[in-house]
Amino acid sequence: MKKVLLASVVALFLVSSINAQDNPKTLIKCNLGSLIFSTFNFQLEKVVGEKQSLQLGVFFTSLKVTDTKFSGFGITPEYRFYMSQKGAPKGFFAAPFIRYQSFKLTNGSSYDYTTGQSLGEASAKLSTFGGGVIIGFQGIIANHISIETFAGPSINAGKVKVDTAGASDSDFSVGSFSGFGVRAGFTVGVAF
Repeated sequence: MKKVLLASVVALFLVSSINAQDNPKTLIKCNLGSLIFSTFNFQLEKVVGEKQSLQLGVFFTSLKVTDTKFSGFGITPEYRFYMSQKGAPKGFFAAPFIRYQSFKLTNGSSYDYTTGQSLGEASAKLSTFGGGVIIGFQGIIANHISIETFAGPSINAGKVKVDTAGASDSDFSVGSFSGFGVRAGFTVGVAF
């Protein structure tokens, strides 16, 4: 019994040593930078080639921009090209991406210009579609911890659809959720 246990431990050690030399193939990450903006952002990255990977990001937010509160989600698929000799998912990368976002908007200070009266809280919906490109760097520590930073330009197109009678799309501040913006972040995750 002791010999079987010893052989199992040695075999496990050898297999883990062999796998430790390979790059991880799957990463699950959390964008810590988005937490500043009351947004929970998670990504799943899967290596699909020697220097390429696919990543799918999902975020959920409850954020206030000036007088407008955003509640909703977004989905961001991207295709990553790694430029490092170490191959994916390590080193510098460039990644084109597309993004879909869906938000419920509320504004506590809407005004009906036709009647001259305050409407109180008004609501609307905003759905956008866009894309962009990011550049970044991802490091893998002890073959199981990922740390990444990235940034790049983005553009989103969408129109505010007002739900409250008398309110208009100008009552809602959409900021860079529609139009030009910057996508940036700092992620930490697990790799296997």
